[in-house]
Amino acid sequence: MLSPQCFSTYRRVLWRKSGIIQRKSGKFGGAAAGVEKTLAQAHLEVKVEVLMIPARFAPVLFGLILSGLMSFIVSGLSTLRALGWVDDFVAVWLGNWAVSWAIAFPTVLVVAPITRRIVARLTA
Repeated sequence: MLSPQCFSTYRRVLWRKSGIIQRKSGKFGGAAAGVEKTLAQAHLEVKVEVLMIPARFAPVLFGLILSGLMSFIVSGLSTLRALGWVDDFVAVWLGNWAVSWAIAFPTVLVVAPITRRIVARLTA
């Protein structure tokens, strides 16, 4: 059985570059020489892989998040003002939010480039 000291003295870092995983390991001497092989056989590897959305989708993702948050807040406030605190407030709010988001998302995609051009002309 491996002692906790073996795990603390052994370090392995995995990098992902161009689809190739490179491994770096610590140097051992004496009794810890066989630890590297034992750890590799035990499959004690840590791989962190984060799925990222390609940068070309940034404007669409921005519009999706912006329209979702803004329509969520505005529909909540307008539902609260129209109905007050009723028993099924959250259900009514989420229903109104779904409809308003369906309208807000395409609107943001169309209006955002026009707004950017107007802001570019108004600023130095």
